[in-house]
Amino acid sequence: EYWVTVDQNFDNSVLMQFLRGVRIPEGNAKAKYVCRASARRACIVLEQGLKRQVRQMFQCLGLRVRKLVRVRIGSLWGGDLEPGSWRFLDDADVALLLKNPPRQRKYLGASQLVAGTSAKGEQSGKDNDSDEGYVFNPEDFEAGDSYEPTPEMKTRFAKSRQVADAIYDESVEYLTDQVNTAALPGNSEKIPFVVWNTSGTAKKQVIAKELHLFRDYNLFVWDGYEAAEAVEMPNLVLRDANGNAVPAKIENAGISFGYDLPDDRFRQPYMAKKVLVTFEAEVPAMGYATYYLEQAEPDQNQETSADFANERVLENENLKVTVNEDGSYQILNKETGRTYENLGLYEDTGDMGNEYIYIQDSGKQTITTKGMKAEIRCVEKNAFRTVVEICHEMMIPSGMGEELQRQREMCIDPYTRVANRSKELVPMEVKTVLTLEKSGKGLHVATTICNQAKDHRVRVVMPTGLNTSTHLADSAFEVVKRNNRHNDTWTNPCGCERQQCFAAMEDETNGLLVANRGLYEYEVLADEENAIAVTLLRSVAEMGDWGYFPTPKAQQIGTFTLEFEVVPYAAGKTGEAFTEGYAFQQDLTAAQAGLSKAWLRKPGQVKPELVSGEMPLEMSFLRFEGEGIHLTAFKKGLAKDDLFVRFVNNMPQDEVFSFRKESWMKEVYRSNVVEEKGEVLCPDENGVYHVTLREFEIATFGVVK
Repeated sequence: EYWVTVDQNFDNSVLMQFLRGVRIPEGNAKAKYVCRASARRACIVLEQGLKRQVRQMFQCLGLRVRKLVRVRIGSLWGGDLEPGSWRFLDDADVALLLKNPPRQRKYLGASQLVAGTSAKGEQSGKDNDSDEGYVFNPEDFEAGDSYEPTPEMKTRFAKSRQVADAIYDESVEYLTDQVNTAALPGNSEKIPFVVWNTSGTAKKQVIAKELHLFRDYNLFVWDGYEAAEAVEMPNLVLRDANGNAVPAKIENAGISFGYDLPDDRFRQPYMAKKVLVTFEAEVPAMGYATYYLEQAEPDQNQETSADFANERVLENENLKVTVNEDGSYQILNKETGRTYENLGLYEDTGDMGNEYIYIQDSGKQTITTKGMKAEIRCVEKNAFRTVVEICHEMMIPSGMGEELQRQREMCIDPYTRVANRSKELVPMEVKTVLTLEKSGKGLHVATTICNQAKDHRVRVVMPTGLNTSTHLADSAFEVVKRNNRHNDTWTNPCGCERQQCFAAMEDETNGLLVANRGLYEYEVLADEENAIAVTLLRSVAEMGDWGYFPTPKAQQIGTFTLEFEVVPYAAGKTGEAFTEGYAFQQDLTAAQAGLSKAWLRKPGQVKPELVSGEMPLEMSFLRFEGEGIHLTAFKKGLAKDDLFVRFVNNMPQDEVFSFRKESWMKEVYRSNVVEEKGEVLCPDENGVYHVTLREFEIATFGVVK
């Protein structure tokens, strides 16, 4: 077992390659187990004995070993011995050698290495508790960690999501009830609601929220329904906390049944008369903003419709998007004048690989939407967004040819299999919804795929046309820079890489970032205008790369909606593009105010009331600035009542990070991942803290309330 420190940050794909094997001059070298300790440190366990194996494996993957320590041989632990020192074996050591349990100390070195890293306060790379210290072990994966969803998994995930949603909703409702809506301007009746932003970025985003004009708690709910029906829909206007009118689409949302579950009494059923309000909300980072509906003046018209004359154009102050006949689109970045052509083409190819690796069919048959006539229509165009829908029907092979199944059952090496796609064709419906919001810096894309085929992969292709040999990808510990072309040691049959929130590419004048929600595989196609190809769907028939373990449900038969965002940006604004990519991960949340314990005001139609709360109408709990600085945690301490906030500097150079001392902050100090108290910080005369963060540094701060 070895502890290794290399010269630069690396991502998890390097460790996975260690398990698959790396070709070195001595032969094919593999690791038995690998563990990540930090952005540049790892624990490697070998069973081979090739010359300079660890150093050569890292060297073949473009990394240079700076420090290498052998801490264990078999069952003998030597990690606490100083260089050049030695000791005699005792009886226990001899007994262990004779028995030599094969996996006895599998995780021991990893845990000690991670503990040592934390004790030294090393904070290099991006904060991600799930990856740091994680042991990559092929036997663990092969024991059943399949991507095939089982009924038990679906039930467990659904229950977990339900509980999480309930806790989140209850927390939002509680905080909303603390907002001082009684401070809203004017004396008219109001329907207040609060929009929450849990991201570290101030956001302008279009939201749609159903609001209750009133609730009828009539015990005979059918009577309550008829009473609500008799009330005419008023003419309403949306206003912000300062009383300014906000462009909005306000629609009658009908009447629906609902109920409250008080802690001290039986359930309280009601009928609610509702409206649906859609508008662009503006909310500060880590904060909230209050809005309200009130009855409009007779001559006040809040018209939001727009001209549908050119239904293939989406445009705002930042971008102009034009949809082509085949459903692809071009995006003009108005700031730089750069136009990106033929974005959003879909590509379907055969896949005779498994859940670990993509292997294209022997015939290399590729089906794309390039040149394919698409059905295009504008479904919404108003003052705050434009929405265009694009529909394709692709005819694709139903699966791989029958010859592949026999090779699977024979356990033929996947790399040597020979098979073509089936001649039988089935339709695959692809619906694309493009949304450009009034203040949007990127084009939001939602792709819905109705999949009836097996053994294939669907990708969306974004040709950048940028003149560069490298690209950037958000990964486990930082935003990494990768080469667009792999070197000669790359043995995988495809060039796919892993990402988390986004992948981006830039040259001396322009850049293009593609953010995603849960789409973790991408590939840069250097020979196709440096295109970024993002995998939307993979349908595979087996789990691993040894033996034959069928996974029929991993064929992903059904309908799936995938979301991503395309963000053009100017050179020199890389940090702003990263911020947009991270902000795409979280949507704004709205909650209605003034209906807490509304049943106490029954009988009759109960309207929302204004409340004298302790919180102002608008607030940011944490305001900060810094190029490429990303908020990764805002949480209560595990062992104390202090709050802990964590940031990462994603830039390859030092950056100055500033944040304001808010009214709820008594003291701020430097901390670490184990929440230890360090240096107490002092704000400047304006109440602002300034801290310099090193390149790729994680910074943790404790806050005494």
